[in-house]
Amino acid sequence: FGTQKQLKRDLITELGAVLSFSATTNNDKVGVIFFSDRVEKYIPPKKGKGHILRIIRELIALEPNSRDTNVGVALEFLNNVLKKRSITFLLSDFVSRPYDQALQLAARKHDLVGIHVYDKTDKELPMAGLVQVVDSETGTAMWVDTDDRSVRMRYGAAFDEKYKYCTQVFRRSGASLLHVRTDEDYVKVLQGYFKSR
Repeated sequence: FGTQKQLKRDLITELGAVLSFSATTNNDKVGVIFFSDRVEKYIPPKKGKGHILRIIRELIALEPNSRDTNVGVALEFLNNVLKKRSITFLLSDFVSRPYDQALQLAARKHDLVGIHVYDKTDKELPMAGLVQVVDSETGTAMWVDTDDRSVRMRYGAAFDEKYKYCTQVFRRSGASLLHVRTDEDYVKVLQGYFKSR
């Protein structure tokens, strides 16, 4: 989903590539866990440009087998597969089943940084009349009257509720959380974060 500069998936791909190349210039190992409501693919941490290019190819090309999302499954897998403390970036729109317990454990074991990617219209539904929308996870299509003020208010309230949950569980766990919108300059957000560290 995305209505501004790029889709959320494209932004996550770009962020993943930037973070991978940044890590390799520091001579750090880089690995990746691709997930939906299950672990779709795991590439163990390694060094080298060839390895980073493999990760980027997968970021671009991998199509998940499932459409559902469960952040907790990815965090549980991370907790089981990585024994050494690591800096871990979790990139998602965090539209998921509750994941607070898995996040608590992961944040104790690792230096965890969440990057919440969202679109302007995830937060505020524009007035565009009668619009057919499709849930990308269930495939269910429905018509929505975006001119109806109560529909737009419920839509905004649902986003606010997810945003608040995400912010609170990250804060309680001690993990860091950055919010990046698809039409924002993520470089400034990342630079601000790394300078503050």
